[in-house]
Amino acid sequence: MKKYWLVGAILCGLLSFSFLSVPANACIGADGKPVEGKDGEVTNCVAEKEIPNPDNWSVKPNTLDFGMLSEVGRSYTATFTINNTTEGDMAYTVSAIKYDGDVAEENKLASSWLAFVGGVTYYQVPALSNKTVNVRVIVPADAKPGSQYAQIKVVDSEEKSQLIEVRMMIGGEDAKFGGKLGTSFISPLGISDQVSAKAVVKNEGNAGFQATYKLRGKNAFGGMDWKQLVEKTAEVAPGKEVEFTESGEALGFGVYNVEQEISYVNENGEMVSAVNSRTVINLPIWLIIVVGVVIVAIVALIVFLAVRSKKKEEEEEEAKEAAKARKSKKNTKVDIEIDEKDAE
Repeated sequence: MKKYWLVGAILCGLLSFSFLSVPANACIGADGKPVEGKDGEVTNCVAEKEIPNPDNWSVKPNTLDFGMLSEVGRSYTATFTINNTTEGDMAYTVSAIKYDGDVAEENKLASSWLAFVGGVTYYQVPALSNKTVNVRVIVPADAKPGSQYAQIKVVDSEEKSQLIEVRMMIGGEDAKFGGKLGTSFISPLGISDQVSAKAVVKNEGNAGFQATYKLRGKNAFGGMDWKQLVEKTAEVAPGKEVEFTESGEALGFGVYNVEQEISYVNENGEMVSAVNSRTVINLPIWLIIVVGVVIVAIVALIVFLAVRSKKKEEEEEEAKEAAKARKSKKNTKVDIEIDEKDAE
């Protein structure tokens, strides 16, 4: 009976899950320090991402990061390229627009600081060629320390458009780095061949930063190398938080070791990483149903055996009591007969 209860306790224990919360900003270079922007150059701290392009033209990079701009009133220049991969000439118009992402209004001022070198906003790009566009940002003298965001909109002659994100950080003593890791969680039991995991990165400062989320797994009993399931980078704007919930590629059914790594910039301006790992059991839903039925059957059997055992004990006790009563009655009868003989 104890075996059955032990099996039930183990299976139920697999349904528990734990959280890793550890305290945990700005364009950071390879040395872990904020990168200083330079006139005529752009600090590309963000890995380029390929944008699906059904229109056969693209802009690269899709993010312009000016890095840290330590001198207000000074201009900084960056470039991007319009790639016309169509077989016909195309005309493009560029403009700086207000950032439409989830950041505070005070962090959306940079669109008014942007200008296109020479005032050129119209470009004729021949077929299968490209054109470089020069963008200049002039930091106002009254600019407050912290991150600023904007967007550049590129529109072709058919009114189809693509966006380029622009980010920069205004330096100064009041520039605050405040990256922290909130929740980091991996579910120990899955009902599909994918891993269920989540991580939240918060920014309590006024300087934005990029957080990177990685999820990987391998067979708990060997036989396979680590498989990268998710690798994603996201901007964590000042006063905001980003939640990573992607399952990524399928890992498969079975028992796996799963590892979650979250990289972010802490309050000291240092790029740090937090790692959370655990054993995960991925089971198909039908198998979970079967296991559930087996558990119910085991519990029912335990209850049945316990009830039957108790009933048998009660019957044996009743039989003993009855035998004792019969014996007592017989002894009483013998005593009466002896008393009657003595009386005669």
